[in-house]
Amino acid sequence: MDQEKFGTLVEQLEGYAREHPTVYKIRVGLLAALGYLYLFVVVGLLLVFVYFVLAYVRLNWLILKAVWIPLVLVFIVLRSLWIRFPEPEGQHLKYEDAPALFDLVKEVESAVQSPHVHRILLTDDFNAAVVQQPRLGIFGWQKNYLLVGLLLVQGLSPEQFRAVIAHELGHLSGNHSRFAGWVYRVRVTWIQILMRLQQENRHGSFIFEWFLNWYAPFFNTYSFVLARAQEYEADAGAVKFAGREHTAKALINLEIKGRFLEEDFLSRFFRQADVEAEPPTDVFTQFVSALKHPVPADVAQKCYIRALAAPTGYEDTHPSLTDRLMAIGYPKLSEQNKEDRRQLLSLSESNRQNAAQSYLGPLADRFMLRCNPQWKEKVGQSWRERHRFIQEVQANLQQLQEKARTETLTLDEQWTLVNCLGETQGDEAALPKVREILNSHPDHVGANFALGQILLEQNDESGISYIERAMAKDQNAILSGCELIYFYLKEHGRDEEAELYRERAKQHYLTIARENPE
Repeated sequence: MDQEKFGTLVEQLEGYAREHPTVYKIRVGLLAALGYLYLFVVVGLLLVFVYFVLAYVRLNWLILKAVWIPLVLVFIVLRSLWIRFPEPEGQHLKYEDAPALFDLVKEVESAVQSPHVHRILLTDDFNAAVVQQPRLGIFGWQKNYLLVGLLLVQGLSPEQFRAVIAHELGHLSGNHSRFAGWVYRVRVTWIQILMRLQQENRHGSFIFEWFLNWYAPFFNTYSFVLARAQEYEADAGAVKFAGREHTAKALINLEIKGRFLEEDFLSRFFRQADVEAEPPTDVFTQFVSALKHPVPADVAQKCYIRALAAPTGYEDTHPSLTDRLMAIGYPKLSEQNKEDRRQLLSLSESNRQNAAQSYLGPLADRFMLRCNPQWKEKVGQSWRERHRFIQEVQANLQQLQEKARTETLTLDEQWTLVNCLGETQGDEAALPKVREILNSHPDHVGANFALGQILLEQNDESGISYIERAMAKDQNAILSGCELIYFYLKEHGRDEEAELYRERAKQHYLTIARENPE
């Protein structure tokens, strides 16, 4: 099933699931049961075949080989039904390590009526999650883990963290977790069966492949919609426990700080590799510090607008920020309103106690120091690659600048010079060279796109015309060009114009998908 058909079916099923939630769950359950039913029917028929061969056919080498193949297939299926999930990684906490956190989890368990969390693990992620480990394979008997990421805890207020924990344990409440876990195990079972058949190159795998080719797309779509609906249910549970205001601000703050890490902090962090050959010894401390302090106002505003503008997609079961805020009845904040802006920027006030101080205490600093060597190793390869790359760029830049003093550079050399300046000195240093290229080659795709991007970042609307020219000359620039213009228009409150570019990008993406179905 291609992306377009998948999206269409998801939209149809989401509408039906909202109107008939109980009936929809029954449909998903029946579809999941169909997968197991097929497996057991195939296993039964194979065993019946083996029985009749052994009972009524004279044995020889060929007969034994014919019997051996179905027995191996039966073994693979039965082995795949016993699903093994590795224990999640993280520091196993005891009550004395973080009593406030354990007390919070106990409070949330009671409030949302979730089963007991057997283990709490502290991780180095910007995330919190619930993981279930079935101890009896397809029969369940779950062991429940709560994973708490230190980066996330450092970036939230205590009230916002309470909402996050309520959301995560909401996934365990009632029959929610048992049903979702069973559906998930059906999917994993089929994945394991096919992987083992392919790895062992067994004859007879067509018995399962033809069914899976029909079954998997529908089961994947139905279970996708169910998982997304359960995200909304978990948000509703968080609202009941922590309140609408704190839940909404937790969602907003997670988006702002997550985007800040990816779009702003990481690029500045790796800039240190331009001059230092090895990463610093306090890598993880720098990440923690970035989240403990307020996000700069201009960066927070840009991250926030982009988060609100992002639509609900099909790559992830989590809905978009806008849809989640609307679902809990929280108004979508507009950057055109001063009061809304004040609320947004108050999310990361430095004078407020963060959740790490409230719920982890001294453990947070000890864990942070313990993570520094691991993170230094984790970023080491990327850091050294960046350092080597910049050294090569600087050498290339020096050669081109020396050559430019005595002779005219070719167009390719001029464009390489622009890229070298941008990498080493920033866009401002490259801007004059970009304009020089356009003076002599006004249709140069890269120069038009680069100038347009720089101008839009400077809040100069004339950048749109340059990006439009680049998109007209090269279709490969359409998706990224539409995205740049879309976010610029959204940031300036021109929603109707922005939607035209979003639709244009969507149509171009669908065209590419149709032309390249693989």
